[in-house]
Amino acid sequence: MHKKRIAALTLAAIIFNFSSNTVGVLAHEVEQIKPKQGISSKKDVQSNQAKVSKFDLLNNKNLEKYNKVFKLDKSKIIAINNNGGNYPASELYKAIDNNFSTHWETGRYNREDFENEVTLTLDEVTSLDRIVYGARQDGAKGKGFAEKFEIYASLTDDQDDFTLVSQGGYSGSTGDIVEIKFEETKFKRIKFKFKKANQNWASASEFMLYKKDTLSETINDLFTDGTMTKLKDKYNSIDVIDKLEDEVNKHPLKDDLEYAINLAKEILQGDKDYSDRIFTLTQYGDTHAKARNTLGMSRFGTDLQSTGIVAKPGEVFKIYVEAQEGAPLPKIAFTQQEGHYNNWKREYQLKRGLNVITVPEIYNNSWTNKPVKGGAVYLINKYTSSEQGKAPIVRIEGGEEFPLFNVGDDKEAFLEKLKAYKVKLEKDPENTVDIYEFNTKRFMYTGTTKAAYQVYVNEGVDVDESVDVWNKQIQDAFDFAGLKDDKSDPTNDSTNVRTTVRLMQPYGAAYAAGDHVGIQRHIQEIALRTDQDSINSILWGMIHEVGHQMDISSRELGEITNNMFSNNAYMKNNAGDRVPYNELYNLLAPDDSSQNFDDISYSQRLGMFWQLQLKKDTYWPELESLYRKRKPSVRNEQEKRDTIALYSSEILNMDLTKYFEKYGFKISDSCKEKLKQFSNDCEKIWYLNGNALSYKGNGFENKNTGLDVSLSKTDAGIRLNMDINQDMKNDLLGFEIIKNGKVIAFTTSGTYTDTKAKDTNENIEYEVVPYALNLSTGDKVQLNSLKPSISVQQKKLTLKLNEKFDAKSYAKAFTNEGEDITESLKVESNVDTTRGGNYEVKYIITENNTNIEKIMKVEVVSDYDYLSDFEWKSATTSWGTPRRNSNIQGRINSTTKKFEKGFGIHANGKITYDLSDKEYDKFEALVGIDSSAIQPNNNSSVTFKIIADGKTLATTNVIGYYDNLAYISVPISGVKELIIEANDGGNGNTAD
Repeated sequence: MHKKRIAALTLAAIIFNFSSNTVGVLAHEVEQIKPKQGISSKKDVQSNQAKVSKFDLLNNKNLEKYNKVFKLDKSKIIAINNNGGNYPASELYKAIDNNFSTHWETGRYNREDFENEVTLTLDEVTSLDRIVYGARQDGAKGKGFAEKFEIYASLTDDQDDFTLVSQGGYSGSTGDIVEIKFEETKFKRIKFKFKKANQNWASASEFMLYKKDTLSETINDLFTDGTMTKLKDKYNSIDVIDKLEDEVNKHPLKDDLEYAINLAKEILQGDKDYSDRIFTLTQYGDTHAKARNTLGMSRFGTDLQSTGIVAKPGEVFKIYVEAQEGAPLPKIAFTQQEGHYNNWKREYQLKRGLNVITVPEIYNNSWTNKPVKGGAVYLINKYTSSEQGKAPIVRIEGGEEFPLFNVGDDKEAFLEKLKAYKVKLEKDPENTVDIYEFNTKRFMYTGTTKAAYQVYVNEGVDVDESVDVWNKQIQDAFDFAGLKDDKSDPTNDSTNVRTTVRLMQPYGAAYAAGDHVGIQRHIQEIALRTDQDSINSILWGMIHEVGHQMDISSRELGEITNNMFSNNAYMKNNAGDRVPYNELYNLLAPDDSSQNFDDISYSQRLGMFWQLQLKKDTYWPELESLYRKRKPSVRNEQEKRDTIALYSSEILNMDLTKYFEKYGFKISDSCKEKLKQFSNDCEKIWYLNGNALSYKGNGFENKNTGLDVSLSKTDAGIRLNMDINQDMKNDLLGFEIIKNGKVIAFTTSGTYTDTKAKDTNENIEYEVVPYALNLSTGDKVQLNSLKPSISVQQKKLTLKLNEKFDAKSYAKAFTNEGEDITESLKVESNVDTTRGGNYEVKYIITENNTNIEKIMKVEVVSDYDYLSDFEWKSATTSWGTPRRNSNIQGRINSTTKKFEKGFGIHANGKITYDLSDKEYDKFEALVGIDSSAIQPNNNSSVTFKIIADGKTLATTNVIGYYDNLAYISVPISGVKELIIEANDGGNGNTAD
């Protein structure tokens, strides 16, 4: 499942700011404005730039005391006037009535030839260095806010002698009350000019004027930088600090300023190490926006930077920030471990110097799971070095450390921290947040200490290998999407892009949200293990959710296109292939098939995209890259489908109209016209299956595949049995079945039953066309349903010297009605078992002066042994118990036959033999379904694979219940280890 967007609620927190230079500066909110009168150089512009920040003293308990000392009393303002009049009921005097709930709003809006300005006249010349200002705070909050402004000074009451004192801007919320700070200046009159006003309508809920607070500035100047870990030389003395402390004790903001004094004393004692809590932030830019806007991903990306600190609600955090003045600044985020998918994080903007934040409570009692309140603390810096200059450095006081592992960390040190935290968790589970986190190149994982301890300590899993498991899987997904770390190719550049996977609630196993993938408690240990079974058990779900995040919106088909990433991961990890090819053959192969794409299953719809990937193994990466490059704007579902069809046809350089029509994927007539520019040789791509993915052969260059087809009549209908030459079987995809000139089926099995052919006297012309894995075809074979047929056990037989041989026992003949006429079968044989060599047996049945023939090759060798007479090295299966030389049966010539020698094993199963002390030239076998052990069914489906020293020598097509045993012959000279695999045919292993 996935959520389109995740909304975040924000709680208010009190934030105090002490800067290494000046109180209340939000550097990223300062904007440059071209110099006006009174400023003659760029240097003057910089020095006269106002510093604007949110007025944090607004809710301070000591504000009233502070105002009595530093705020210019309203009585000192003897006049206020402006040049734009006022909106009815928004009179100008309300801008200085000490009431933020009232406001003045101009009666004339800003335009090219007019700018609003307000002038305040004082009773006497007064030195000021700050103005606190806010726009209207009512229902139209923020309307008229001075986004850019200029401040002028005059020392007279009425002369035209204004001089530009300062200028600036604010890019924060227009509803904020802000403090505008400038160089201390003498004023008799103050002119405030609205250079740019929100919605062009100037307004003010209040103008408050402040005198210089020298002591606060001194306190803010104590430290060498914003991390406040070192005093400047002139303050690096206890005597100096003691004197400042005396002054602070008399200051109205004593409660706020004394912290800096205490910190200075702590530094002077010299026994404090701050290094573990200091973080130099990365400057990767806004990678979340990059993932979405540049790479087109719908939900992927995170900019969270781990601190390894856990915070609990109500704790007071002190965050110190050192950053270049005037640069944009980072944020801090507090989270709830195992939070709700849309309620788990709160972000706060940081300022230079000291920030004091009370940790918010995010936990909700309505949640199903009841974790301990609290969670990890993160830093967020969405800027580059070109935007910020030097990287911000942040020091954090508060909370406690939890087990965090970053790639490259000391594993032993990490394990010691993990063990110590586990002890703490056991001693106080009600108050200790169960949390563990690691970071890799492609993702951040947030899980539990309990799970990490179980896997890393109890099970001994290597930490480095563990954290790399899912990093590799996500990197594989990036590769599959055509992404690479290459800044010279921005539309495909994945540098520093990653996601976050974290323990969350609710939902079953996993989900994808706008800023994370959420997983639940029951897979915590599994997600950390490195064995392939564990990986594969959650592989589909995990990459399915990552796929949702990576899906490009303009081509996204929910629960379909995201599974391209999951199926790719499945195939790469040998976990199988989720595309139901046999179902697709039944739906699409017949000439008269008709489908509606929206009515078939999700896995069948996945097949439409996956088979294009099978046709061209760079299809998906190219498709993704094309979408990123062209950034198509699709206004509706039809345009989305047309774009998919157009881009896909372009990539394969063929008109795919027929292909999409087969799937019932409707494209418009105008799109069909565009597709005519490509080759109309669409090929029957809907026949491809997963075996084509790794195929490197040349197909049926030799059209003569030795295709042998026999026909038999059964209660279920007419059954066709197909086989080709052994040396071509690794090229074989399957067989197309044509009935009276129309395609009725495609099968990868060696048999096909025409269930509609129940009349034994019906005259039917069948054609069988063998297809190679590259969709090339071999010579077709034609046969008639009214003619007799011959069935041979196998195309080639091996005998040993002097072995008894009855050629007729290996074949059967049938009339068109299925009657056994083997007695009429003629046999021509030159086999001599007293001499080694190659021989041939010809089987002949005659009807109406026409001969029907089948050939079986025979080789006489010096000797052979049955592999089942030796002890295997190992035998594993997902069901039942493997057996040797006991109750071995299989279908031969449509009849079940019992064998004295052989193996019995259920799919998925594997038998391994050590041949290092043996010398053999070839391995031969008849493989298939034991039809005596189960009832007739259409579910049995098995493929067999022979692997020698890690190399696959042979793979069969899917063999079903009604299929004859398949013959395999492979060379094994010099082979040390031989493996026989029995795998399910793609529909599960029931009755396999």
